[in-house]
Amino acid sequence: MNNLKENIIVFGLSIVTYGGVATAPFMYDDFPAIKKNADVQGVTPIYQIWSNDFWGFPIIANTSHKSYRPLTVLTFRVICFAFGDWSTAYHVTNILLHATVTLLFTSVCRRVIFKHVTDHASLVAGILFSLHPIHTEAVSGVVGMAELLSSFFFMSALWLCSSEPKPNPVNNKDAMTLNKNKNNGLPVQENGGLKFRGKRDRGNKQTAHDPEVVAVCICKYDHKKYNLLCWRTLAKLILAGCAMLSKESGLTVLGVLAVNEVVLFVESLYCKLHKSNVKGTLINLTVFTSWCIFLFCLRMWVMDWTKPVFAEPDNSASYAKHKLTRFLTYSWLCCVNLWLLISPVVLCYDWSYATIPLVTSLWDIRNFATLLFYVVFCGGMLWLFWKKRRKPRIFRPLAFGISLLVLPFLPASNLFFPVGFVVAERVLYLPSSGFIVLLSLAWSKGRETKPKLRKMFDIFVSIILIFYFLRTVTRNRVWTSREAFMSAGVETFPENAKVHYNWANYLYEHNRTLEAAAEYEKTIELYPNFVSAMNNLATILEENPKTTDKAHEMYVRIIRIHPQGSNAYNNLAALLVKQEKFDDAFRVVMRGIGLLGSDEIPAVIPVARALVKHDKITKAERLYHVSLGKQCVTEEGLKNCEGVNTTLLNDFAMMLQTKGEITRAIQVLKRSLKLQPLDAETLVLLANCFASVDKFREAQETIFRSVEIDPSKSHRMWALASSLFNRGKLLESVRIYERVLELLPDNLEAAGQYAAVLFEFGKPEKAKEILEDLTSRDTECKFDQAWRNFAGLCGKERKFEKGIDLLKTCAHRIENAAIVTSEDKTRCAIVRLLLAKHEKLQAYRYKESGEKTEAKRMWIDAMHNLEKAIALDPSLEAAKQELVAMRNK
Repeated sequence: MNNLKENIIVFGLSIVTYGGVATAPFMYDDFPAIKKNADVQGVTPIYQIWSNDFWGFPIIANTSHKSYRPLTVLTFRVICFAFGDWSTAYHVTNILLHATVTLLFTSVCRRVIFKHVTDHASLVAGILFSLHPIHTEAVSGVVGMAELLSSFFFMSALWLCSSEPKPNPVNNKDAMTLNKNKNNGLPVQENGGLKFRGKRDRGNKQTAHDPEVVAVCICKYDHKKYNLLCWRTLAKLILAGCAMLSKESGLTVLGVLAVNEVVLFVESLYCKLHKSNVKGTLINLTVFTSWCIFLFCLRMWVMDWTKPVFAEPDNSASYAKHKLTRFLTYSWLCCVNLWLLISPVVLCYDWSYATIPLVTSLWDIRNFATLLFYVVFCGGMLWLFWKKRRKPRIFRPLAFGISLLVLPFLPASNLFFPVGFVVAERVLYLPSSGFIVLLSLAWSKGRETKPKLRKMFDIFVSIILIFYFLRTVTRNRVWTSREAFMSAGVETFPENAKVHYNWANYLYEHNRTLEAAAEYEKTIELYPNFVSAMNNLATILEENPKTTDKAHEMYVRIIRIHPQGSNAYNNLAALLVKQEKFDDAFRVVMRGIGLLGSDEIPAVIPVARALVKHDKITKAERLYHVSLGKQCVTEEGLKNCEGVNTTLLNDFAMMLQTKGEITRAIQVLKRSLKLQPLDAETLVLLANCFASVDKFREAQETIFRSVEIDPSKSHRMWALASSLFNRGKLLESVRIYERVLELLPDNLEAAGQYAAVLFEFGKPEKAKEILEDLTSRDTECKFDQAWRNFAGLCGKERKFEKGIDLLKTCAHRIENAAIVTSEDKTRCAIVRLLLAKHEKLQAYRYKESGEKTEAKRMWIDAMHNLEKAIALDPSLEAAKQELVAMRNK
């Protein structure tokens, strides 16, 4: 089978196997890494990617996870720029990356690792890599792009080894002559390549003329060309840097490159056809080592030479008090990771929260498995490595297999520094390549040394491939929906508190509140100090009036367990405000501010507003003093007021306005505008303050500026106009209403208010024009106030018939609307009350003109409308009183 066919097979298998997850939504870590990451969404400048961590936070911050992957984040940003938050774009990129890495891995196996093996070991390795189920998390999860990008650069660097050193074939004549002269053996031509039936040296030691060695030595190396190919070494160094900037484990490619140098050097010693290049090997090893040290120091410098800090449940072994416990647990975790490569049956997106209990005793049965692992696997590999060191066809793939299995896993092994997980399937993406190399080597050598059992070896590998394919496809289905993903975690690890918590969050988001509460309770049962689960459960409990006391107790418990958490303070304060326990809410917020600062306690705003609303001005003022600081609450300190919450500052100004300190409130609002010059809400508040001290020109200019910044504030503009109208400032009110209707010509409510102002301003004709237009466009009488104003205007002109027609039309339109709410019924009742009054006045007019029949009819109609008004709104006392008065007459 030629190389092109092999490449098509492995690339196609990768696409087919993972094609089902192309349309999957974002999952789990994808949300903080993509949708909530300002660096990805393009909110922050692009250069900030190089100083932030993978999640978009400053990497030097104490709370940072220290995961520095700028190339991955940059890739996310490019995809987000092109496709937005379309998850399919990210998944397709992952699938193509996996297929490309598989292609590179197959090529590396063919040209570097198994280049002395004539069997199809590279094809088998490529197929195994494309199908291995341990890759599902890295490929199906968008955040797994870090592994895929790093692996792409990793394998690209190894692929460059395929041309170093450049082989120059020795012709068959020279090879035969060499063999006859030195070994007196007979040359044999097999399968298009030279093999020799040579004799063995004394002591039964293998020489350069044995078949295993001759397979390598039929090519001699041109060391002159080797030394001149510096650009390849430079390319490897650049690719190693890119691999590290994609994922931390990418740095280990330099170790594998160093292994390649050692393998080349050892093979040159075996051949003995020329002088070995010791100098070149030492130079390359020195370059790789120096570059590795430089990249590591650069990485540590970026994170300010600090270690990441993780929560204890995420990696409980690193928090173990005894070194023996840590050693035994870490050793056992190596076995668990290897077993996942051998038998990827049990797979889950999270392995934290005591999913794997600590190994605390030497007598733990798992220590036997650990010992067996190190003795059988590690010891066996080392023994085999040493025994076969003189057989290049085994030595080369064995060296690469072990290095690819071990080196990329070291950063995640907890041996050098703690990591934020116990087991993570995606970090096994690269180490799986080493396991697959060893498995393919075993298959190839088994078929070669046991020709009679070739079919059995082929059947065995075929069974593995079928199992891998079926398990990967089955596992991929879990990644196609959030519900399947979350529920699968609970089914796999029912003892894991975190998967129950995540499942509960999903249920709560989809309004399955009772199920969510049960899952939160299960989470707390498994891990009693799970603060987030307790907080969410308390939020559910406070929705039911019967369980608010339990919610209160749970918030208090959270504060005792974790006094540095802000959510409990905020939620408890909000609950107390809802229960109208304002003094208790005040104490909770004050304690939270004392421990965490006002920035962490946003509940300050609703609590302070509630205190002001219920005339607890003294406590509200104290709360503002504590939250804002002395520099923001005194006239002298306002000039130095910086870095505060402008919403809180605005509320403080409103409290001052309530106290009658308008001048001081204006000063505070002006300072707030210095902090946020384009805040429309602050401008609206300032305009109201100006109006309250009769600074109408400043009020108009300020309110107009606020609407220019945010047109949605236009309703606040006509609220100011209405306030001015009520205070008798008709001219100022008219000017603002005119500006409102310029911005919002279709706003019928504002038009109705403007008409009322015009009538009072002495322009009844223009008012009637506006109202005529309004009533013709208001097909459902949503703005009944305008209709009532129009009818009132007609009544003042003693045109009661027109007013009656208007009110009848309005009532009819409200009652015949598609949806009639209780609020609509109340509006209709008020319209009918006014209609009855107009009909009563018209009845008097008929009586005065001697039309007694018409007067009686109109009187009866008025009473019927009053009865309808009472039926629509039984609480309308004015209608009841009017009806009694009319009946008495």
